[in-house]
Amino acid sequence: MTRDGPRIDVPPTLGDRLARGVESESFVQTFHVEADLPNVIFAASRPETILFDGSVTLRDDAALRADRTLSAGTVYSVVSQRVPVTSETLRAQGDLGQRFSPAADEQWLRPFLEIPESTSQRTLDLAAELRDDRSTYDTIRAYEAWIATNTVYDLDAPIPAPGADAVDDHLFVSQRGFCEQISSSLVVMLRSQGIPTRLATGYIPGDRDRISGVWEVRARHAHAWVEVWFPETGWQAFDPTADVPLAGETDRGSVGGDVLTAAIGSVAERPVEIGAIVAAGAGVTLLLRRWKASVARRRRGRWGALHDDVLGLLDLVPADRRPAVPTAPAIADAVGRELGPEEASMAGRVAERLDRVIADPTFDATDDEVYAETRRDVAAIRRRLAELSRTASS
Repeated sequence: MTRDGPRIDVPPTLGDRLARGVESESFVQTFHVEADLPNVIFAASRPETILFDGSVTLRDDAALRADRTLSAGTVYSVVSQRVPVTSETLRAQGDLGQRFSPAADEQWLRPFLEIPESTSQRTLDLAAELRDDRSTYDTIRAYEAWIATNTVYDLDAPIPAPGADAVDDHLFVSQRGFCEQISSSLVVMLRSQGIPTRLATGYIPGDRDRISGVWEVRARHAHAWVEVWFPETGWQAFDPTADVPLAGETDRGSVGGDVLTAAIGSVAERPVEIGAIVAAGAGVTLLLRRWKASVARRRRGRWGALHDDVLGLLDLVPADRRPAVPTAPAIADAVGRELGPEEASMAGRVAERLDRVIADPTFDATDDEVYAETRRDVAAIRRRLAELSRTASS
């Protein structure tokens, strides 16, 4: 469904309804767009209100799409309802594998219980061996611990052999992977035990400015993680690549928090005036706390890192020919003007794929051949730009 702003109410999506008596808390994010972006509206889990000057399409899978690309200077706010879960909250919900199966009565759950036909027997055996009958929460932690002990985080992980199952290859063959491979392995292991699970992609909080309290999120912060559905508290995120505290077990204070908390109460009555609040300096994103500095370095998705490489191409373009807004298409155009039509076509292909990673839900970002080809294109463009730069300076 599509709804018009400036105030847009967001109904609960699949799995977002909470059990009776479960409390939640308002969680406010204000996004300041610094460079042109696709039409993705970012939000924390369970968004309930969007303040946006335009229309937004609300999808059943909780994805939010604006009616236009988000140009630099765009500002929008999202109010979400966050459940302050703790390990005990999740542990108390027991072993979900005893309650659900691929033949579950809840029709909407079935897609989140399916596993690929290529799933190997040793993957299934490992999941069954590590399963903790006390609770699904303990099972998740057991799987995460095994993956952390027996595999290595590596952005340059090798591509599986033709016909090989990607999860089996990650767990038992290469034992190397980045966030998509690690999270995919956790998803398949959990689903094999009858636990409703999905793979989510987006961004980690980024780097916080200590003075303003604002979080700066860049392409390199792209990430993938796992979400497990708990009957009482809904979808709960787990990150097998880092130690991230649960919402109810982290310090949620930050600079500007009191101002934004006060703004929540006026959202319903003053949807337009919220812009004045933002302009007054209340644009502080309240995201998860206590992110370790090392986590940001380890959790960069490979497509996010590749996007950074594309941005780095501008260093080889004369300053007066660089685009004012360094979007992937603008960079492709600049490369074409410098090198010619062949390189322009190559750069255009790279730009299209980088944009689709963010904006197109049908794009398969796990396709290793497409990623490898894109990476080769970027490397070839860099070599030719470097050669041109050396020739011009000699």
